[in-house]
Amino acid sequence: MQKFFFIGFFIFTLLAGTMSLNTSHAGNNLNDLQKANIIFDWLEPQFPELLKPAPQETQENSGIIFRYYSATNVYIATFQNHLFFIDHQVNLHDLGEVDFWLNYIREGEHEPDPGETWTDPVTGIEFVWVPEGCYDMGCGDWTDSCWDNEKPVHEVCLDGFWMGKYEVTQGQWTGVMGSNPSYFKSGNNYPVEQVSWNDVQDFISKLNSEGNSTFRLPTEAEWEYAARSGGRAEKYAGGDDLDSLGWYWSNSGSRTHEVGTKAPNGLGIYDMSGNVLEWVSDWYSDNYYSVSPRDNPQGPETGSSRVIRGGSWIFDAWDCRAAIRPYVTPGFRDFSLGFRLALSPGQQ
Repeated sequence: MQKFFFIGFFIFTLLAGTMSLNTSHAGNNLNDLQKANIIFDWLEPQFPELLKPAPQETQENSGIIFRYYSATNVYIATFQNHLFFIDHQVNLHDLGEVDFWLNYIREGEHEPDPGETWTDPVTGIEFVWVPEGCYDMGCGDWTDSCWDNEKPVHEVCLDGFWMGKYEVTQGQWTGVMGSNPSYFKSGNNYPVEQVSWNDVQDFISKLNSEGNSTFRLPTEAEWEYAARSGGRAEKYAGGDDLDSLGWYWSNSGSRTHEVGTKAPNGLGIYDMSGNVLEWVSDWYSDNYYSVSPRDNPQGPETGSSRVIRGGSWIFDAWDCRAAIRPYVTPGFRDFSLGFRLALSPGQQ
């Protein structure tokens, strides 16, 4: 009886006074019940004296998702993208938007430490936290002679993000897509290659549909910032000694190699110089560096080619510099071309 009284009272209260609530949802793949359960599960250990004992199962009625705690006669509930607490006197307390709570829970109270890692539970893909910061993007005096499209050097400031610790492997690709397109079918821990930008978008779309995370390609600015260990003045991804950092023409034996077998850069990220080239999200433009915004640049709005970064096993050392920015059409495939994933904060 009490349960039905609560539901009726809750609906009446919402209809009477809260129908103007913001009903927008964050861009993720969780349904309302999954969102509520994440928040409820997180709240219980935060308030063990109030939200006890073990409640009844999460229930849903007329769009209201709730748990009832019989020992204290209280409820926690979600409705119209808001979180509510209902005390023992049936007073309704609006605690804010569901998506705010989800982001708070996912990010934690503090930003991750630089180089901190997170592993996707669905695929096992590992990510490294790249902290926010500003850096001089392009080909500067810390490297050799430059192509024109690597100039001018310009300041870029980025929000923190998660970057794949390794290039996506053949095993990870096959686990999602069901087949392996690679030319060098050497093993599950070798980088996947012969994938176009369009193929990668299909992989990301399918991967995002299978879990709770929102994966993407890094932007060109994010890629270079992560490669240079958080924007340091580095010629290659991690320093000036390419033989220790990456697989390129002089040491590769004319093939790809298992990911993570050379030294990492200063953030603990591997193979950003050499092994395989890596797709980024940006369209390509010759003069983009002259017009790029300072904060979180996303690349040109349109184009005919996409940027690829990092050099590969078939490139000479100069073409594996962190600043180099080749470009190819989105449908292009090659046995030296792969990718790594990125995540915005709160999307893991």
